Formats: sequence, structure tokens, C-alpha cells
Amino acid sequence: MTALPSSAAPEVPVWDLGVRLFHWGTVAAVATAFLAEDGERLHEWAGYAVAGLVTFRLIWGLIGTRHARFSDFAPSPAPSWAICAPGWPERRAATSAIIRQAGR
Repeated sequence: MTALPSSAAPEVPVWDLGVRLFHWGTVAAVATAFLAEDGERLHEWAGYAVAGLVTFRLIWGLIGTRHARFSDFAPSPAPSWAICAPGWPERRAATSAIIRQAGR
């Protein structure tokens, strides 16, 4: 990876703790459910964990921080595709390293 010039704007974290916990908690719960046998108690509790995480994310999407709210999401796929176009502004906050790289 190449180093950014010193004049480049510093990275600004966009995902807050609640969104990160949701994403990594979902990864852990789905992996646990995948590795556990069907009908096993652990598999069942992993499913409950995913249901709880989804419930948390729905609530957090309504009352969470700015970038966690559903109102901050793109209203249609068009803005997301525009990010991949040449000339996309570098200084705009992006939630994904891939999207940040696509803009450069």
C-alpha cells in the first residue's frame, strides 16, 4: 500500500461502535451457527443472537449516530455507482476501504 501525501486529509472513522459490534457480532454468531450441529443448543442460541443483533441494528438505525441512521443511506443505487466514477471527491466520508480506494 502506498503512503498518502502529507497534504491528504486524515481518515475519519464513519462506523461507530454500535455498527461495528453489530457487524462483528453477526459474523461471530453466523460462524457459530454454521459450525454447530443443527438442533444443537449452541446453534439455537446463535440464531437468537442474530435476531437480537438485527433488532438492535433496526433500533440503532433510527436513533443512532449520523452515519448509523438509515436516513444517511443512499436513497437509490445511483449514488453508490457514482462513487466508482472517475473524479469522485476524495474528501467525502466513505464507510468502506474499497469505496475509498475507488474514489482515488
